[in-house]
Amino acid sequence: MKKLLIDINLENAAFEGDDAGAEIASILRDLADKLESSPILACPAASDDELLAALYDVNGNCVGACETREVTREATVGDQHGAYCLPW
Repeated sequence: MKKLLIDINLENAAFEGDDAGAEIASILRDLADKLESSPILACPAASDDELLAALYDVNGNCVGACETREVTREATVGDQHGAYCLPW
């Protein structure tokens, strides 16, 4: 099963205080714009059927990544295989 994984490191000044939610939303909006314009993002590490994108905060710091990955089972947050599923 192919999954889209989004990993954002919140240990950064851009996420301090009451603006953390707004910063996360901004990063996800930027990612959504990238996905709409190019379903397969150009990246030397990505193959033809993979997506790989760096995520940046308002200060221009790389704070995470978005990637597609084949997984063989459901995983939980922090799983050693890197798959993230939240039970909403």
